[in-house]
Amino acid sequence: MKRRKWTSQQKFQIVLEGLKGTIPLAEICSRHQISQALYLRMFLCDKFLRGIVWIGE
Repeated sequence: MKRRKWTSQQKFQIVLEGLKGTIPLAEICSRHQISQALYLRMFLCDKFLRGIVWIGE
């Protein structure tokens, strides 16, 4: 299977979908063809968390 590369913006959009809480995580992961483990890695990514802090300021 070919490995996909996600841009920071794509990762951010996917994680934001989950944070909104309107769509179950399993459905988001299925839609983007990623595992829930990968979703959690995207969420816990140091760069993503810094982005949240930057937006909040």
